[in-house]
Amino acid sequence: MIKLSEQDSSPDIIKQLGHLRGVWELRWSNSKSPVLNYSPFLHNLQILDLEKGRGLNFLSLKGFLGKALSTNILAKLDIIDQKRINVTFEKAGIIGPQLFGKNIVFLSEIKNDSNGLARYNRID
Repeated sequence: MIKLSEQDSSPDIIKQLGHLRGVWELRWSNSKSPVLNYSPFLHNLQILDLEKGRGLNFLSLKGFLGKALSTNILAKLDIIDQKRINVTFEKAGIIGPQLFGKNIVFLSEIKNDSNGLARYNRID
């Protein structure tokens, strides 16, 4: 079904970089990882900047605990062709609020590559 959809559509990532930049909400993923898959209990937002080749997944619980319990995954984005982007997850951890003028940051390297397809809805 995905291959048919890709054949029927004619996006051009290279020409439409400006439209992809911004904050997106994950609605579907083929990832086997529970933190990279859709859940009605999580806010799963992606911040994309393809011009710089960077992305950030922001995961938090929905509700009042979401502000205290959240995690981030930093990713490198490489344009493969007009329809595909390769995503390499590099670091995961917490980027928290400021304390004494600096953000609290705890990030560790991700050892294995995780690749997959995802569909996003843009948040304005």
